[in-house]
Amino acid sequence: MPADRLQAIVQLCRDIVRCLKLDLAIDSQAVSGTTCINLSGPDRPLLLAGSGAVLNSMEYLVNKVFRIGREEYPAIVLDSDNYRQHREAELVLLAQMASEKVLAQQKPLSLQPMTPKERRIVHLAEPGRRRVPEYYHIPFLTLGSLVLTTATYFSLATMMKS
Repeated sequence: MPADRLQAIVQLCRDIVRCLKLDLAIDSQAVSGTTCINLSGPDRPLLLAGSGAVLNSMEYLVNKVFRIGREEYPAIVLDSDNYRQHREAELVLLAQMASEKVLAQQKPLSLQPMTPKERRIVHLAEPGRRRVPEYYHIPFLTLGSLVLTTATYFSLATMMKS
């Protein structure tokens, strides 16, 4: 990746952080073709509040600015001290607990709204798909312009009663 492009990405992140009046340090690196921006500092809790809503919005905005019409450029990932890794582990655990609850109670269960990236992690983590044949997952209900979608789990037995 050209150094001037990386500098421009970092500068946009600095501008966004300054406009939000957050006290965050910005580090950048290119890892296997992906641009990784790490945000850390005293205002990190504000950045990660609401399941990382501000972090996700910043990542979306930065990718829109630097990748629109240029899909050949690699994705830009914004993170905050390995938050993404911890969030992924949390989502996998959430999917496991949700599938167990649906199988035990035989009632649909809706999860909180998630970004498409988070929903994909939940889809891939569904233990019921591999373990229990009568279990499956149905995503539905698009909310707002950020396309946060709620995932609802059903068991086949519940669906047959309807």
